[in-house]
Amino acid sequence: MKWKIDGLGSDEKEFIVSIPAGYTSQTWLPIEISGQAYTFQWHKKLNTIFVKDSKGVEQSIKVRTHSMTQFPGESQTEVIMELSQSGNHLIHRHALQVEPFVPGGGFRKKADSSGGAVVRSPMVGKILQVKVSEGETVKKGQELLTIEAMKMENKILASASGTVSKLKATPGEQTTIGAALLSIDADPS
Repeated sequence: MKWKIDGLGSDEKEFIVSIPAGYTSQTWLPIEISGQAYTFQWHKKLNTIFVKDSKGVEQSIKVRTHSMTQFPGESQTEVIMELSQSGNHLIHRHALQVEPFVPGGGFRKKADSSGGAVVRSPMVGKILQVKVSEGETVKKGQELLTIEAMKMENKILASASGTVSKLKATPGEQTTIGAALLSIDADPS
């Protein structure tokens, strides 16, 4: 099956990953990422991903934490992962949207009258700061607001470019998982 993975950070690109059905942990599996062939293995007990390129060079990527959120009626799943490569103590946090890849799906989405995106709270917490206002134009990956959860500040990024509408987030208020914080309307093009 093919999956479309879209990085929510401004420097992360969209790519297509082909993963055969029936994958089990600790089994080497051929995958294709944007036309490049790799071999992949997920080691559940070590919480580590092993990746080999076509030349046989292997990298190990430690998965410190991960969470997945999918809301009813939406095809995308938001995945947040904290990764570190072997021998490197730096932690990289990635926010991704994953959905089944459908050829021509981008055109179908553009034809969809709703367009844009609903930004939902991925956690229970307190809204510390709202960095946008209704009617403001935002770019994909731009910081929209900050939520405090368990004494940590979490940045919420725009999953699409467009104009902010239906802003419901207010600093100081509590939010719950899945609560709609704001909408981003697609700019007419």
